[in-house]
Amino acid sequence: MVAEWRDPEALRDDHIDNAVIDVMLEGAEAGDALEYPWYLLPVGRVMKGYSWIKERAGSKGPVPEGMSAPSALRNREFSARQKAWAKRVKARAQEIERAQGYWPPYWELVRIARSVKQDS
Repeated sequence: MVAEWRDPEALRDDHIDNAVIDVMLEGAEAGDALEYPWYLLPVGRVMKGYSWIKERAGSKGPVPEGMSAPSALRNREFSARQKAWAKRVKARAQEIERAQGYWPPYWELVRIARSVKQDS
């Protein structure tokens, strides 16, 4: 665990992930909703049923026990959005590093994440 934090790239990626999630949480507090395509709900319910069968057989399915199909689809959307935004934040932070000669501090990553959110 200590070795991970001695890896500057892993630490930068963690800061980016945290900045993006902070901005997503700000949005959630302001009323932003995580939507998913309505046509995926039947597929989500089938996957929930499949998970239920696997859990009864002593294995794990794609939808965790206790999580509904809509929740699983929202979780999937959250993860996809977070990864996409983090990729864009990282690209902009690398541009700043090239231009200024240093990696932007955390509060700058949050500002970048907010601009990425606005652009989305």
